[in-house]
Amino acid sequence: MYRVGLPAKTGGYPIGYSWLTNWTLSIGSACGPGQRPALLHVHFACLLGDVFGSRLCRCHENLDRALEEIAADGAGVLLYVKTPAGDAPLACPGARRLNAATASDLLRTAGVYGVRTAATVDPALAGELRALGMAVEAMDLAA
Repeated sequence: MYRVGLPAKTGGYPIGYSWLTNWTLSIGSACGPGQRPALLHVHFACLLGDVFGSRLCRCHENLDRALEEIAADGAGVLLYVKTPAGDAPLACPGARRLNAATASDLLRTAGVYGVRTAATVDPALAGELRALGMAVEAMDLAA
């Protein structure tokens, strides 16, 4: 996994990535063992929404909100999931699911061993992460 700095409108963050797989954006503290669980958001790449700001979907808006919530919280992780090979690159990702083993590997590679799940995390994924040994707690951002 490569690590570089990413300047963004919500702050400057380290980003870890492998260009052949998915991207893990770690924001704030490392959130390793014994530290406060990281706020976790999952976002599926959407060329039209994320890059071009299309109004056909809410992907860009959701991505901005995830980054703002993580920045406000002080620490967190955004799993930015690329479109699988063969999928239409202009199609909005809709109701895709992230494989729990892939998510667990990405999180552990980023040094994250416990997460607080945001609204963008499928409850089934949270349960599967627990089954894989990840400490997972639900977070109500409306509170």
